[in-house]
Amino acid sequence: TPSTDHSREYVPVLAAGPGVIPGKDIGLRPTFADLGATVADVFGIATGVDTGLAGESFLREIWGG
Repeated sequence: TPSTDHSREYVPVLAAGPGVIPGKDIGLRPTFADLGATVADVFGIATGVDTGLAGESFLREIWGG
């Protein structure tokens, strides 16, 4: 939104752990909600348009195992 400073700043994301592809660049995401959707995906929680939750998981882009 144009009314808050935090909505116009970039937020770095660091993913680490077993199975994470080293050095994988996920590029610029359209929304910070993608991070929440990815965390939900890790725990098997459904997200997306059908659930009413915002964001798109990038787990399959960073997970190699």
